[in-house]
Amino acid sequence: MTLPSFLLGFIAAGAISAVTFYLLQREKSRPKEEDKVGAKRASKILEDAHNQAEKILEDAQKEARELKSSLLQQEERLEEKEERLREQEEKLRERERGLQRVKGKIEKDQQKLEQELEKRASLTRKEAEKLLLKNLEESLVSQKARIIKEAQEQAKLEAEEKAKEILVSAMESVATEYVPEATVSKVELPSESMKGRIIGKEGRNIRAFERVAGVDIEIDETPKEVRISSFNPIRREIAKRSLEKLIADGRIQPARIEETVERVQKALARELRKTGKDLAYKAGVTQLPAEILTLLGKLKYRTSYGQNQAKHTLEVVNLGKALAREVGAREDLVAKATLLHDIGKVKTVEEGAGSHVELGRKILKAHGFSEEVIHAAMAHHRDEAFRSLEAVLVYIADAISGARPGARLEDYDSYIERIEKLEETAKEFEGVKDSFAISAGREIRVLVEPEQISDEEAVVLAHEIAEKIEKDATYPGTVKVNVIRELRASDIAK
Repeated sequence: MTLPSFLLGFIAAGAISAVTFYLLQREKSRPKEEDKVGAKRASKILEDAHNQAEKILEDAQKEARELKSSLLQQEERLEEKEERLREQEEKLRERERGLQRVKGKIEKDQQKLEQELEKRASLTRKEAEKLLLKNLEESLVSQKARIIKEAQEQAKLEAEEKAKEILVSAMESVATEYVPEATVSKVELPSESMKGRIIGKEGRNIRAFERVAGVDIEIDETPKEVRISSFNPIRREIAKRSLEKLIADGRIQPARIEETVERVQKALARELRKTGKDLAYKAGVTQLPAEILTLLGKLKYRTSYGQNQAKHTLEVVNLGKALAREVGAREDLVAKATLLHDIGKVKTVEEGAGSHVELGRKILKAHGFSEEVIHAAMAHHRDEAFRSLEAVLVYIADAISGARPGARLEDYDSYIERIEKLEETAKEFEGVKDSFAISAGREIRVLVEPEQISDEEAVVLAHEIAEKIEKDATYPGTVKVNVIRELRASDIAK
């Protein structure tokens, strides 16, 4: 505990006086010859000690006055707070008395209501309580049963998810990252003026390119860049390469466009065969028919739920082979079945008939694959009962690849199915040469044979196609139908 400064001042003054007294006594005891010198020194010491004691005392008195003033101010503030507390206490008491009055009124009203209810319901209070408890008990039993059922279903679901997580963790050494595939390709331009050459006089170049390639060209979105839009990745790739060649060549006109697109189509066909061979080599599968290799190559340009099918297929192969080694299954059979399990998805784009499992079975059967391989490959969606351990492993590997985090981002299958339905609907009419769905299915362009369809008939055909789409197809918003009739005339200058 620290003493106040003014008390310390008094103590210090007393101490100095004692020291002074001691020094004077000491001077008195000195020899006679030193009396004069000692007297002067004692006088000086006494004077200094007196001055210092007065200074300490003055400071202590000043601090004492300030402390007293501070105590008085604190006492005033405490009195003010006490007064406010008394006022608040009185308000609380008044509020409590008000609540008591309200409570008494509510109790009286409640008694009146209970009496009125008893009269109207012909039930006493006890009878009403008994009925209420019975109803509550029945409700609780029903709710309890529902909670138990939900808990069982949740436990089952969590068990399945946990099993998948364990499998994914065990196979993470062979997992790969996916980048979501887009339905739009970009082509960089050397200059902004190139857009005018692509469009051509009165738009003839761009119309010819869209007609031949079956894509939609977006010109004005960004500077020095055009975008190629199509749900069909093969068409989009052909159009992208063709446009790049035309830009590099500089000769952009309808006849040149047709030649370039045709050459690119042939070159891409050779590339697809090579891509299929590479995919089969990485999977460790040999002696596959040439057409099967081409179909496998097309997986590079096919997506499902945002997954690139070639990368997905290779991951399923690696997962299946790893699982086969773990459980002692036939690794060669699993490798072949996983490599071919999604081959039907290529044909869904081209044919638009049946599921990829049905189409895949037809493809493999037509090329002489054994029923053992076909079953193991096509049972991966559990459309049929498993007849071999290898078929189960193909299913598990496909499920892991599709269910792991980051694998699938969007539902593209339903989108492609809707687009294909629009195109097939238009092709059912007589005189239609080809049809292309563009702008994410919000527009369909129909090319007709000019010898079979007149200008007047083209108007009627557009109306009939729109009516059939309204009747048979499912689509968001509206679909614009454009019927294009183009008559070409040619001659030779001699």
